[in-house]
Formats: sequence, structure tokens, C-alpha cells
Amino acid sequence: MAMRYIPIFFLLFLSSFCKSDDQLTQAKPLTHGHTLISETGDFALGFFSPTTSNRSFYLGIWYHSLPGPRTVVWVANRDNPITNPSSGTLTVTSNSSLVLSDSSGRNIWMTASNIPARVSRAHAVLLNSGNFVLRSPNGADIWQSFDHPTDTMLPTMRFLASYKAQVVGRFIAWKGPHDPSSGNFSLSSDPSSPTPQLIIWHGTKPYCRTTVLNEASVIYGGTYLSNTGSVLYEANINSRVDKKISSVKIVLPIVAFLLLLTCIALVWMYKCRGKRQRRENQNALMQGYFSTSNRLGGESTEFLFVSYEDILSATNFFADSNLLGRGGFGKVYKGTLKGGNEVAVKRLSKGSKQGIEEFKNEVVLIAKLQHKNLVRLLGFCIQEDEKLLIYEYLPNKSLDAFLFDAAQKHVLDWLTRFKIIKGVARGLLYLHQDSRLTIIHRDLKASNILLDTEMTPKISDFGMARIFGANQNHANTTRVAGTYGYMSPEYAIGGAFSVKSDTYGFGVLLLEIVSGLNISSPQHKTNFCSLITYAWRVWEDGNATELVDSSILPSCALQEVLRCIHVGLLCVQDHPDDRPLMSAVMFMIENESALLPTPKQPVYFSPSKCDDGEARDSMNYSVNVMSSTTVEGR
Repeated sequence: MAMRYIPIFFLLFLSSFCKSDDQLTQAKPLTHGHTLISETGDFALGFFSPTTSNRSFYLGIWYHSLPGPRTVVWVANRDNPITNPSSGTLTVTSNSSLVLSDSSGRNIWMTASNIPARVSRAHAVLLNSGNFVLRSPNGADIWQSFDHPTDTMLPTMRFLASYKAQVVGRFIAWKGPHDPSSGNFSLSSDPSSPTPQLIIWHGTKPYCRTTVLNEASVIYGGTYLSNTGSVLYEANINSRVDKKISSVKIVLPIVAFLLLLTCIALVWMYKCRGKRQRRENQNALMQGYFSTSNRLGGESTEFLFVSYEDILSATNFFADSNLLGRGGFGKVYKGTLKGGNEVAVKRLSKGSKQGIEEFKNEVVLIAKLQHKNLVRLLGFCIQEDEKLLIYEYLPNKSLDAFLFDAAQKHVLDWLTRFKIIKGVARGLLYLHQDSRLTIIHRDLKASNILLDTEMTPKISDFGMARIFGANQNHANTTRVAGTYGYMSPEYAIGGAFSVKSDTYGFGVLLLEIVSGLNISSPQHKTNFCSLITYAWRVWEDGNATELVDSSILPSCALQEVLRCIHVGLLCVQDHPDDRPLMSAVMFMIENESALLPTPKQPVYFSPSKCDDGEARDSMNYSVNVMSSTTVEGR
């Protein structure tokens, strides 16, 4: 296949060395024996003599690419020939004019330039259309031969015949086949006629009326006026040579081209219609697929299905440059949908333990949850074994990207951290109490707290969330999945979960935000391998300030920080009945006068009590991912 294109590439390579000289500058005038050739080689400009015996020379433009006799289409000095061929010179003057002169300095022909005197360094160029143009340095056209035709109208030329009952332009035929001077026949409009008409004049007398024109009439290229008074029409640049082409040769390519365009349009319409139909069918299929789970509070949930092709386009085919983070359930990519909306696309890995049930669960739950502290789901996609979720894009990624990074944690001053604590608490309170049904998140952690441009926290990752009925307050599962350290003891050991399970995770998160330490980090103090036990010991000893992150200690509101530590210890108590509800947590955090109960010593939960399983972290923007555990209940 590649061999077919070698001759084309070879010709293009040779053409780069054969580029014509199509420009005239002040430093490079045009003299007899030299020509300007348009870029495509169709037209040439230079000095010519109509016959070999004629000693009169003219500056003109002719077809350069046609065989046979020279076909002249424009003459500059048609009524003032040069008698000495070697003395003709065409120059671009310093005042931006074109001047044709002889050796004695006599001006044979020149352009009328209205360009200001301060504009200089103009140049002239012979265009591929056969138009000879004088241009200023900024690219503006000062003068062009198309505005001053002789006897020929070229394709793409626009000729203003009349305007407001006044003759504007005129074609004048050659005096004879070998004499380009102005002849007896001309073509223009009739200013005396009530209806403007295109008329061929013989001297000052009308010779033939050809076409009725509208006011301000413009004739488009493809005609020339013969010295016999006939108006001839050109179909292409070869028509004057062949001043006999069959109309079939003209019509057939046009028809073939139109048929080709029609076929392309039909194929395009068919593909678009098929793509739209497939998208509608797949969307309907997805709606039916979720029909068993699309009820929240008695109202049906509306889902936005995004096509797999649109997701590929938005993420540049899941390019690594768009990767925001990864976790046990897959990767998250930044994408830009049609219209410019930035989104985060969670692509579940094909071997992920978040199966179809978890995927359905996440779509159904988050589609109806509307709260400023919950991440917003924009759409989803299922394409064979691909499962994708489209979320709002939050530019500051996740909390752990700041909190556990020594180079970034300074961004989180105490006011920002306290704002995040209260925002997460409000989001959980909405899930537990203010939404239509009680929703247990079951995987609350720093990497699942996303931050917008204002550092407002948004809870994400609802793959493990569960719905409680109106009279239900706890449940059990034999398939325990979550991130070690954030799971409450009763859930990790026995598979029991309730709203108090989320309270436990919030307490761990609160202690992390205050201390800047990761629950599973090895950087805890000596003899305290758990952040919870370390926090308990310093609080019990009256040294709770030792837990506070050193980067915020000098400027924080100490009483607020100590109150948060106290609330955190209340949340991580061993027995779920001892932990406060999120409504009480909110009250204790926001009211400095509220009396806080004394927390009980938490039980340190050893990793040896759990069997390590596959990591999971399904909506994690951060690259600082945490390990997670899948535990079977005893």
C-alpha cells in the first residue's frame, strides 16, 4: 500500500525545488525576458509581442500552463506600447505604486495609488487566479488588475457593471487578433435605460443587448469580448484554446462530483442515525436494567447515559496525562465533554470486586442525593465489560492529597480544616437523617473526601453504601469490604453496620485532620502504633495539644481543636451505643458551651484479627492511595 504513495511524495519533493517566482519588490524589478509565474504555474506576467514581426511590446498576463499559442487575458499598456523591447522595466516605487517605464525614464503606464505616503515597502504578487495585486506590508490590497480588466473576465473575478444608473466598469475588445489596443467594441451597462441592461457597444451606439441585470449588478468570471463584438463564455481555463470543448466533458464531472457528495451525505446520515439509535436503545436498556433499584422515597430516578464514544473522546482514550488517581476498584480520569464541561470519569477495573450490584448501588444512590457536601453524579456508561461513572470534576482532588503530604499540608490552615470537618459532618447528617431514606456510607475516609475550588468538602464513593428502611437501624453482612482503620470493630469482626459505623469512620477522619497523621501511617509516636490509641493516651494525660499538627498549632483556635479531639474520641468508642449520632456530633462541634460526655477508652483493633484481601478504593482522586481489606464475617 505504501508503494502507491512513493511517486506522489517524490513529485511533492521535486515541486519544492521548482517553486515559481510570483512576487515583485522594490529591490527586484521586472525587465524584458523575465516573467512572474503564479504559485500553481497557471498564469505568467511579463513582456510580449502579439506577432514575431511586430516591434511593439506590452506588459500582460497570459495562461502559462496551456499548450499552443499564448492566450493573453490582461494588458497593462494596451494603448501605449514599448517600441524598444530591452528598455521596458516594471518597478514598485517607494510611494507604493507600480510604474512601467522605458530606458529614457518615460512612464509608459502606472497605477493610481491612494495609499498614504507613510506606507512603504509594498510588493506585487501574481495570484493563482490570474489577478496581479499590489499589497502593503500589512497584507492590505492597494491595487489589483481585476479592478481594471481589458477584454477578459477570469473565473473568481467580480466585475461591477453599473451602480445607481451609472456605468462603473467596461470591457473593451482588442482592435484585432494581433493588436491589443482598444477596439471598437465594448461591453457595459446602459445608463439611459430604465431597466439596467448589459449592452455591447459599437463605438457609442448599442450593438447588442445581452442580459437584463439588477441594480448594482455584478458579473462573475468566465467571459471575454471578441473584436467582432461577440461575448464568449468560458467554462474553465482551457476553453479559449479548446478563444471547441464538449458540454458533456463539463457536465459529467459536475454530476459525478454531486453524486459523490450525495453518497457521502447519505452514508454520514446513516451512521449518525444508527449511532443515535444505538445510543437510545442502550439508554433504554440501561433504564430497564436499573428498574429494580431505581426507587428512592417512592420516586423514580432519572439516569443520564453517556456513550462510550463520548467518554473516549473526553478522556483522550484514557490517556495517562488525564489520570487523576487510582484505587482498588479502578482509575479516575479527568475528561472534557462536548460543550467544555470538565468531569471526573471513574473507570472500574475489569477485575475489580466492585461488581454489578455495587455499580448499580452507586448510580442509584448518588443520582438522587442532592447536597453541597456530596459529590454529584452526572452520568454513567456500561459498554460490554466496561463500567464507568461520570462525576463533577473537583480541581483540588481529595483531602489526603493535602493532609498527608508534607509539601501541601500548609494549605490546610485550621480554619480550612475546621470547615472540612463541619462539611463532612453535614454530609453524613444528610445521609443518615435528612435524605428520603437512611443511607450508610460504610467507606468514609480522607481519600473519599473531595475538595472543590473553595476547599468545600464533598463525600464521594457510594459503591459500598446501603439503604435502611424506615423501621431499620442496623444490618449484617457476610461480605465485609472497606478500608482498614476506618472500619468500626463490630463491622470488621462481625459484619454488623449502622449509622454508628459511619460515626466511627468520621471520628478517625476527625483525628487525622487535627493531627495530620494517617491512620495507617508508621510515623506515630513510640509505643503507639495506632492513631486512636495515641490520641487517647495524650488526651487522658492532659496533653492533647501534642496530637495537634505542628503546622497549625501556632495559629489555631486551641479550644476548637481540643473540642474536636474530644468529639473524635467519642466517635471511635468501641461500642456503637456509646457513639453519638451525627446530629449530636454537629451540635457538639458548633457549640462551644455544649457539655461533652467523657469518652470510654477505645479498644485497639489489631490487623491480625483481619485477613488481608484485595485493596479497594473506588473513588479516589489521590495518588496516595490507602490499602483496604475485604473481610468475611465470623
